[in-house]
Amino acid sequence: MKGRAKRKTITQIMMLKLIEIAQEEGEPELEKSYWNTYYCQQNLLLLMADFMLSIAKIDFVRCVVV
Repeated sequence: MKGRAKRKTITQIMMLKLIEIAQEEGEPELEKSYWNTYYCQQNLLLLMADFMLSIAKIDFVRCVVV
């Protein structure tokens, strides 16, 4: 993994650890906030992956047609 993908993965791992800490400390508001960040980040990763796949398909079609 490089660059952005690596940073996003690190952020996901950090969020899960922070969620655990919030649960242990009994901080439901922080826990909810961390879960929201985690899910938002996850959605962004999926959208980016879909976008990259669509670009790859377009590039493949260009190579085949040309």
